[in-house]
Amino acid sequence: MKLALPLALPLVGLAGVAASIVNSMAGGGGFIVLPTLLGLGVGPGVANGTFRVGLVLQNLSGMITFWRRDMLDGRMAARLSPAIALGAVGGAYAATHIPGRLLKPIFGWVFIAWAIVLVVFPKSFEAPAGGPRKPTWWHDLLGAAVGGYGGFLQAGVGLPLVAFLVGAVGMPPVRGNAVKMTLVLVYTLLALPLFIAARQVHWPAGGALAVGMLLGAYIGVRLQVREGGARLVRWVVFFAVLGSGVVMALL
Repeated sequence: MKLALPLALPLVGLAGVAASIVNSMAGGGGFIVLPTLLGLGVGPGVANGTFRVGLVLQNLSGMITFWRRDMLDGRMAARLSPAIALGAVGGAYAATHIPGRLLKPIFGWVFIAWAIVLVVFPKSFEAPAGGPRKPTWWHDLLGAAVGGYGGFLQAGVGLPLVAFLVGAVGMPPVRGNAVKMTLVLVYTLLALPLFIAARQVHWPAGGALAVGMLLGAYIGVRLQVREGGARLVRWVVFFAVLGSGVVMALL
């Protein structure tokens, strides 16, 4: 598969940088990458798989950075990983067996739904009072559901994953973000082979994404966000999500 523009790979790399920074600040970087790949002529299924290549380096870089700063709760990540990984493998299997003509409108309507969530429930991703709770079986059920979404679509999974870790598990936002990156890395390493086996990875674009997202993670985890900066990014993500969602759902 050839990309539509001569300078497509640099554009994909830039989208990866932007997406990785957005992921570190507010989540939703996939809403930048997937429309970029689709606009350059990559099919929905291949775009969905290609995005995972960049995620490996992004989340590996972020996880190592948090670990070096002693902000990664490794025990919590290990406790939650099995259920989330199991759900992700199931979601990836479903995604690789759905025709592309059906996958694109699914992308669109899911994007529109997330745009609504960002506006209607902006505080769903804030920590409740009290410390982290000990995970129980129902946390595993919720985790498997979130993992299933991530394995199926990936774009926007940081939003329900942060809501799960911060809202349901009760982790502080920064430490929750560290665990989020670890969980995404674990299940991406398990889900990506399914997309590779289904030949749903565009390797040149995946390489460009990997370089861009690695650079974006380096910038994002070190970026000192001023008060209100995350809110600005949330609105940028909102308009990107809404616009691309309408196009994919209706065209």
